[in-house]
Amino acid sequence: MRTSRRHMTGSSGTPDFRALARTAMAGLEYYGIHPPFMEPEHRVLPQLVKGGDTALDIGANVGAYTCQLSRLVGPSGRVVAFEPYPPSFARLSALVRFLALTNVTLRDVAITDSRRTVRLAPPRAAIGGTMHGFVHEATDRSNTDVEVAGRTLDEEVQEIGLPRISLIKCDVEGGEAAVIAGGHRTIQTDRPIVICEIEERWAERYGQHQLEVVERLRELGRYRVFAVLGSSLVPWKADRPRGGNLFFLPAP
Repeated sequence: MRTSRRHMTGSSGTPDFRALARTAMAGLEYYGIHPPFMEPEHRVLPQLVKGGDTALDIGANVGAYTCQLSRLVGPSGRVVAFEPYPPSFARLSALVRFLALTNVTLRDVAITDSRRTVRLAPPRAAIGGTMHGFVHEATDRSNTDVEVAGRTLDEEVQEIGLPRISLIKCDVEGGEAAVIAGGHRTIQTDRPIVICEIEERWAERYGQHQLEVVERLRELGRYRVFAVLGSSLVPWKADRPRGGNLFFLPAP
């Protein structure tokens, strides 16, 4: 996919400095450099990913996790990054080409509960650009929505011909239940480590509750659930929900 000037600027036509900065910082992750304001989860990943693994980055945005996973799985491993929002996909594609990440496959589709057209609401405006992390499946129709192809995790794994999935990172701003619904076979069969942002404020947009989604995934893969504390994982307590990503590790 060719990167156009329109995809490198905000809606006003001015440079999207926030997105450009995020893209540059994503590139640093490939070299093992973690800016202090990046997600602490990046410090934990090296403990969970090894050379030769196959990892999925669902909701890749501009590629911070994609770049780090590419380095960790090495030349014998594989990363598939899914990013449906066209401006973010353009930046992700440009970064992957620039870094020559030959073990990365890019897919500009939304991972959801069925093969269908998905309407994405555009990101919220922010100083110096846009907050791309807030792109989400639209719950109210708007003439600014972007229509993209929606696919299930199970059919993508089958069509691409992927070996056993070792790790899935999922950040889809409230669409986690739909990802799980379309990925039952992969999760049950492969029982990959899952890193998933499940927050009440996003889940409730689609009539879900954080604890319900957590329990659904936990039972599906027979997982133990952890949160990040510093550079370590600590057991997640359901009576003390917190923001950020949760780690689902297969129970012995």
